[in-house]
Amino acid sequence: MDDGVKALCDKANKVVTKNELLLLFVIVLIVLLKWMSIPFINMIAIIVLLSISMLYYMAVLNGKEELTKNQTSVYKLIGISSAVILTGILFSLLHWPNSQIMLIVGGLVLIGVLLVIRFFEKIEYNFLMPSMKIRFIVLFILGGFFLFGFY
Repeated sequence: MDDGVKALCDKANKVVTKNELLLLFVIVLIVLLKWMSIPFINMIAIIVLLSISMLYYMAVLNGKEELTKNQTSVYKLIGISSAVILTGILFSLLHWPNSQIMLIVGGLVLIGVLLVIRFFEKIEYNFLMPSMKIRFIVLFILGGFFLFGFY
């Protein structure tokens, strides 16, 4: 990977790590503002949700040096599935096609990763920060909410 891209991914990782709860709050706020039919919220939702989705994706591209190979692959799957779920939420908010496919794929990958972490003793999940666990819960609830059409 190029040094410039690697540095950009490291910065994205630091932003996501330090501001995880703030990013989740912004996601929930955008969803609430969309339901309130605030003017220009579609444009704001596209910019904000895609930016956060790209942050999640870029934050896991490098991985972390202190993780083992299995932990790095789990870490990357978590970030990619979070980005896919967030993009599916955006598609569902704007009534674009194929949102259910993104929500199903992202949710199944996230559930699969959690089951692998839980039931296989080889992978220690101490590397998951509490804010990442909160990300699982928030994105899983929002994804299910939009997948089953409760909005």
